[in-house]
Amino acid sequence: KLYVDPAQDVTCLENMHTGEKIFDFRMRDKRLKEITKENLVCEAVYNARVQAHKDREEDRVATLKEFSATIMQRMYRQWAGNKRMEEMRWKIIMHRKEKDRLAENAAALLLQAFWRGRTERLEMRSWIAQIYCKRYDDRRRKPFYENVYTYEKTWHRPYIHARLFPEREW
Repeated sequence: KLYVDPAQDVTCLENMHTGEKIFDFRMRDKRLKEITKENLVCEAVYNARVQAHKDREEDRVATLKEFSATIMQRMYRQWAGNKRMEEMRWKIIMHRKEKDRLAENAAALLLQAFWRGRTERLEMRSWIAQIYCKRYDDRRRKPFYENVYTYEKTWHRPYIHARLFPEREW
């Protein structure tokens, strides 16, 4: 360290490591060369340390940026995956709703068919009950069945009548 000593009003060189003080009037060329050489070496070491510190700081910043970028990529990929999953869930839900709607329509059609069949059979029962008439043949002493519209006669009970009125012996 180079400074002016206020007590003696002279230029003083002090070695910070060893604590040695050399005043300007006692300086020799050989010693000045040694100090200059040491100063250059120390300055080079100091500059190297400063550069190493800067390099280490730049490396730390680059590492942090890379780590941050990796984290952000993971977050984006997670978000994109969740978004795709949500779209797939929506498609699955819509597909399920469509299947349920089709199943409900099929069940409704089946119920309608059963209901229409039942109501038609009930209507047909009254219509069939009016068509066929049971009569007795006096000669044979047996019943026969006659269609009142076509006047067709049969000795056996008509199949449709037996099917619609199974509980009646008639």
